[in-house]
This record gives sequence, structure tokens and C-alpha cells, in this order.
Amino acid sequence: MSISTSDIKDGYKDAILLPKWKAFQTIIFLECDVGLDDSKKIAAFDFDGCLARTSVKRVGADAWSVMYPSKPEKLQNFYNDGYKLVIFTNESDIERWKNKRQVAVDSKLGRLENFIKLVKVAIQVFIACGLSHGVPEDPFRKPKPGMWIIMEKEFNSGLPVDTNQSFCVGDAAGRPDHHSDADIKFAQAIGLKFYVPEEYFINLD
Repeated sequence: MSISTSDIKDGYKDAILLPKWKAFQTIIFLECDVGLDDSKKIAAFDFDGCLARTSVKRVGADAWSVMYPSKPEKLQNFYNDGYKLVIFTNESDIERWKNKRQVAVDSKLGRLENFIKLVKVAIQVFIACGLSHGVPEDPFRKPKPGMWIIMEKEFNSGLPVDTNQSFCVGDAAGRPDHHSDADIKFAQAIGLKFYVPEEYFINLD
């Protein structure tokens, strides 16, 4: 799995992406935020239900809120400790909303950009747009590790990730009240320590 310059697009199918965002196959990504440093230590996060509280009933760049008040401080601490912060998030609406794809793209990218502005720390972002029931299965949609493989191989300055120092935080942990187990299985496929959001953030609130 590799990327050439010709593989990278400025839009996702018929949707135009915001500046700095690019597309590769079924991924939309923010490769290099201002101040982002590649690292062997990766702090990986889901977005919806982990970093931000969102609703499937609302769309728009401002239709979200921070899950825990401690989150900006915690993320800034990780950054200062030499971690590269990376968001890996699934967003099948971008693929499913064929007649409103631009709306879905603007909503997701706008929320992510506004979150990054709020926490005041550089974050790399990968969005898997493939469908959960696709045939064949999309290699980038969590729990598949494709987004991680692309990040480490193509967008980390050739630095191999130290999985012993890296970790993953997500809300989809397969518990009875959870919508799926995609995040924990994503972490397991890579070999990362896994935590649910309250384990990492609530103790600072």
C-alpha cells in the first residue's frame, strides 16, 4: 500500500475539499498541520464520541461540542511530550450522501478544523469514507488498519512507530452501550494500548 503524487486529489469524487485537505482512494486527510512534528510516539484518537460530542441528526461545521473540558490541556500535554497527535475517524456519510456529498464533506472537515483551532495543537487527520458493508471491504475503514498503515508508511517522515509508547483512544469498544467495537479492534490490529475516552480525560475535569 503506497501513494504517489498522482494518486492524491484535491477533491473527493464530486466534492471540493477545504484548503490543506487531500484525498486518496477512500481517504480524506490533513497531512501536515502547522506545527506538526512527525514522531515515533503516536497518540491516536477517534473523533465523534471521543474528542467531540456530535449528533447524527445535526450537520454543519459548528454542530459539535467538546466531550470533556480537560481535553485541550491533555492534548497539549501529549504534544509537549513529543507525541504526534493523529485522528483516525470513519465517516460513511461522505460516501452515502451522493446527492449531498459536499454538505457531508464540509460538515466533517469544518468540525475537525474548528476542534483543532479550539485545542490549539497541531493534529494530523485521516477520514475513512468507505461504507461498512462494502464488497470488498474497504481497507481503510476502522477496524481495518489501512489508515494507520498509510500514516506510518507515507506521512511520518519514514519514522517507525514505537507501539510500546503509542496508544489509541476511542469510544467504540464493544461494550453493551457502544455502537460498535471498531476502535478497540483497530488498536488490536496495530498492537496499540487502548483506552476509552473517560479513562484518559475525565480525571482532569
